Formats: sequence, structure tokens, C-alpha cells
Amino acid sequence: MANQMEFTTAELVEAHAQVWTLSFCYLKSMCLKCSLELGIADALKKHGKPMELSELTSALSIPPSKFEPFDRFMTTLVHLELFSKNQDDSGATKYKLTPASHLLLKDEAMSITPLITLLLDPTMCDSSNVLGPWFKSPKETPFEFYFGKGIWDVAGEKPQFNKMFNEGMASDSRFVCNVVMTSCRDVFKGLKSVVDVVVALELWQEV
Repeated sequence: MANQMEFTTAELVEAHAQVWTLSFCYLKSMCLKCSLELGIADALKKHGKPMELSELTSALSIPPSKFEPFDRFMTTLVHLELFSKNQDDSGATKYKLTPASHLLLKDEAMSITPLITLLLDPTMCDSSNVLGPWFKSPKETPFEFYFGKGIWDVAGEKPQFNKMFNEGMASDSRFVCNVVMTSCRDVFKGLKSVVDVVVALELWQEV
């Protein structure tokens, strides 16, 4: 009797595709990060109406040599539902915001851009590369294993990261508070003040 389960060729081909998909999943996060760095959502909002690719590349100062790869990049972002596109009566393809990209607008009350910027920063992401060794180590978290110290210690040594961390946590708290206050307004009727404990702790840590 074989010691190992045997799989059909079809199952292995499907598994091969699955493993490849998992291997490239990080590119979705990097596409999100790139869209923030380029300010695509803000450019669309500033324009005030759907934009053609040529208008968008011009607004973002994308050089002509990058037009084709940027076209493919926007197709990827549409596939990820960060943006949408449709054709107008003249047949021109135009891009517009979606609910997801609305959350990426820097000046909107519901923006979570600071949180996404934090989560995709190398300081937060790099420790995910040492999960294997971390499981065999005595360290409590992959972050501590990678940096040799906790996140608050790193924040205390890196003012820019500390600022990013506090802004990221605060933006998430604002989003949650806005949703709660909008959806559960009656629950808070009669209250004169509400304290966000998470933000209070962050400010205490910063001080």
C-alpha cells in the first residue's frame, strides 16, 4: 500500500494554478499601494467626472513611455474593483470611482488612506517574511522576531513610523465611529460626549 495519497493529473494541474495564484497575491496589495502613491482616486475626484486614460495619465504626470503598462495597470485595478470603467456614447472608455476607491480619497471623512499606508509600509510588511523561523523561536510576534524589539520600541526610535502608526489607527477609528454614529444614531441620543479609547491610548503612547 502506498504511503502517500495519489492525486490525478487534473487535480495536480488545478493545484498548480492555485499555488501560483497564492504566490502572486502580494501583487494585489502592491497595486493598491501604487494607486495610493499615484493619487489616482484623488485625480478622479478632482476632475469631477469619469476620465479617459489619456486624461488620467496627463493628470498624474505619467510619461508617454509608460502609457501601455499604465493601461494594463488600470485594467488590473478595475478587476480588483478599486475603480470601474465604461464607455460613453462616443465609445470612449472612461474610469470612475467605486465605493472602495472612495475610501482612498485623502480629504474624505471616511478615508482610510493612512491605515492602508501603514499596513503596506515595509516596517509592517517585512516581518511577514520570517513566519517560518518565528514559529520555532521564543519571540511572541513575528515583528519582535524580525526587529528584535516590539512595535512600540520601534515607533519610539522612528518618529516617522510613530506618526504613520498613530495616523493609521486614528483613521480606522474615525471610520468605525462614522459608521456607528450614522447607523446607530438613536443609541447615542441624549449623550453629550463619547470617548474613543483606542485613539486615547494612541495619543498617550505618542506622548
